[in-house]
This record gives sequence, C-alpha cells and structure tokens, in this order.
Amino acid sequence: MPRPSAAPTGCGATWPARPRWPAPTIPRRAFLGAGIATAAVAAGVVVMHPPLGLWPAPESWQADYRTGTGEQRSLALAPDLTLEMNTRSSIALQAAQGETAGIELIAGEVAVDATRRGRPFTVSAALGRIEALDARFEVRHTDARSVCVRCLEGQVRVTLGAESLALRAAQELVYEGRKPQPVRSLESGERSDWREGVLRFQRTALAQVVDEINRYRPGRVMLLGSGLAGKPVSGRFHIHDLDKALAQIQRLFRLELTALPGGIVILH
Repeated sequence: MPRPSAAPTGCGATWPARPRWPAPTIPRRAFLGAGIATAAVAAGVVVMHPPLGLWPAPESWQADYRTGTGEQRSLALAPDLTLEMNTRSSIALQAAQGETAGIELIAGEVAVDATRRGRPFTVSAALGRIEALDARFEVRHTDARSVCVRCLEGQVRVTLGAESLALRAAQELVYEGRKPQPVRSLESGERSDWREGVLRFQRTALAQVVDEINRYRPGRVMLLGSGLAGKPVSGRFHIHDLDKALAQIQRLFRLELTALPGGIVILH
C-alpha cells in the first residue's frame, strides 16, 4: 500500500520580523464571554459527536427502543411479530389503526420475523423503505451512507424513490441514498452470526475488523500505523470475549498492545 504523500514543506518564504507592539488589554468581561462561547461550541461538538459512544447520538433520542454497546434485545411487538435488535441500535415505532405497522431503523441492525403476520410490515432505513409480507429479513444501517437488506425467508420489497426491487430468500441488497447496488445471492451457509453471539470474518481488512469490534466492546480500540489497515483477518470470535480476539490479532500480526483506563486499547 503506497504511503500517503506528505504536505510540501520548505517553500522558502521569509516572513518579516513583527514589531513588538504592546500586548492588548482584554477586559475581564470580554474574556469571560469569549471563554463561555468557546465552551459552548465545544459542548455542542461533544453533544453532537459523543466521545467513544458514551451516550446516544441526538438522532437516536427519538427512539422508542435502543440498545447499548454489546447489548442485544428481543421484542415481541405483536403475537405474530418478533424483532431482534443488535448492539448500538435504535428504532422508532410506526403505528397504523392502533397497531405497530412498521419501524424506523434510526441506526444499527435488526432482524424481523413476520412469517405468521399475514399483513405488511415495513422498515424505513435512511432513504429506503422495506416492506415484507410473511417473511424473515435483516436490515443493517450502521453508517450514514449505506443500508444492507438481507432476505432470509419469503420475499421483501425495497422501495427507493420511484424504483422498487423485490428480494427473494437468500438474496441481499445494499443501497446508498436512493442508489441500489446489484442484488447479490447469498452463498450456501452464509448467515449473520451476531444472533448466535459470534463475529465471523473472512479475509476482512483489519481496519474493518476493529470498527466492528468497537460496535460491541465498551471503550475503544485504536489501530495505529497505515500499513496495518488493509491486513486480512479471518476468524470466528465470541462477542462476549472480544479481548481474546484482540489478543489473537496481536499475536497474528506481532503487534504491541497498550491497554489504557476506560477500556481503551491501542494496537501498534
């Protein structure tokens, strides 16, 4: 992997020496006002982008249900409707005629079992709408760009603006905004392992593995060194013992592991 080029330096410009003017005197009230404004801006940044995922982001405050880091939750929304929420997920219920007719997946990952429902159930995720009738399916929306829909049983329909696509069992669709990628057929035995309590990687870039571990593990794992990001990782790790996964990665690539308070781990 080529190294990123450094910014050009040594342009040769010579700046004239500045005259030594007396330092300006700032009134105490103005100083305090500037300090308060700076603190307010900093607080706004912290609120909008919570450090290390210590509290939910503002967009998930409207959620009816949410899960924390490493938490998974099963919901019986109706006698014929079951929903499983993966780690760091948030949903808002959508009602029609006095019953739950769908959800908005604000962030995270859900598995829906509506095989006995007999009437449509919808999941809104980003700019798309997924509708199912007597189906089992999963929806993953873990970043602002893309959504992944996986049909496990029955059939689901994905609507993106004026375009509508049908997914049959063992098919998967990824879309960004209102732009879908080609429908992909799942390989035999391919499944989402998070409901079995494991993470499975097959020649996955180390940087992506670290990102996925951070979704489940309290604290933060940081990877230093641009040459490590693309290293392929294959393995099966238990969600509730991810420190063991980090130890295996450390041995595999002969890395240094530095553990800091608050669950922070640096791999370098």
